[in-house]
Amino acid sequence: PNGQETSIYGLNVTGKLGHKVDASFTYAANQNKNDGLINADGTYGDQVMSKMAAVDLSAKLTPTLNLLATYVRTNAGNYNTSKEYRLNYKGTDLNKVGSFGAYIRYVDFAKYGDMSHDDEWGSLPNDMKGWVLGVKYVPYQNVEWETLYSDQTRNTSGTQSGMVDHVKRHLFRTQIDFHF
Repeated sequence: PNGQETSIYGLNVTGKLGHKVDASFTYAANQNKNDGLINADGTYGDQVMSKMAAVDLSAKLTPTLNLLATYVRTNAGNYNTSKEYRLNYKGTDLNKVGSFGAYIRYVDFAKYGDMSHDDEWGSLPNDMKGWVLGVKYVPYQNVEWETLYSDQTRNTSGTQSGMVDHVKRHLFRTQIDFHF
């Protein structure tokens, strides 16, 4: 919560588990306990999680299909695991006009189950469960256009003060990235 005072450190080991399977194992910790954090009930407390372990697997199913899976666990007392599965079709090449890719993704990010994940511009907050369907296209060299639709349930833990439990969110987003 006090990002400017957070210092994350850890160890990551990445390599091949077989001919078509890559793996990554991560252990990380937060050096700062964020003392002075205000809890939902107005009391002062420490950070809810300070340690995290993760396993990432990537399997090349066919020349055009890649399956990715991630499992994360933190040392929080509850809501402490996150899972993600993603199936990629093809992929873009920024040097090839007309190249494209598509993906479908299922995520289950627990409130205290992940120290960090790709957020896709606010599309994937923590304490959320749902799926994402996206496409990417290269209309010009070094220009990538991505469009996605996501169906999500937010606040799945039901513990955020002042928020309604299990809020549905339907998200449509498109963006163009210029790579220099």
